[in-house]
Amino acid sequence: MSLCGLVEISPEVAAALAEYRGSVLSLNGLANLSPEVAAELSAFPGLLVLNGVMAISVATAAALVPHRGSLVLDGILYLPADVAKALSKHEGKSLSLESLRFMSDAEAKALAGYRGKLELVVDDVAYSPENG
Repeated sequence: MSLCGLVEISPEVAAALAEYRGSVLSLNGLANLSPEVAAELSAFPGLLVLNGVMAISVATAAALVPHRGSLVLDGILYLPADVAKALSKHEGKSLSLESLRFMSDAEAKALAGYRGKLELVVDDVAYSPENG
């Protein structure tokens, strides 16, 4: 399901969308993601695509941790180390952050702890553990 025209949703709407039983839920119109909405969306079991989100807080990242599907956050440009540390605990199959403009040593170390498939592009240089 692709609802990319939505620019804002309530936690109640997010909870209803999380009950969708398809394989993909794409909400690329959301630019801001509150911890409450993220917590509800984390119940969606499939591929969760949130490419409109350009920055998230530690609380929002922590709310996404229980999500067990693949998580795509390809709109995020900068990832503070504390947010990277929270995202590294994501319980899903994969985590995609393909729009990062810079990554510090602290951020890289935090993401190195991720147990799923990690997909990164930093300054137009692709990186994944499979291709070094």
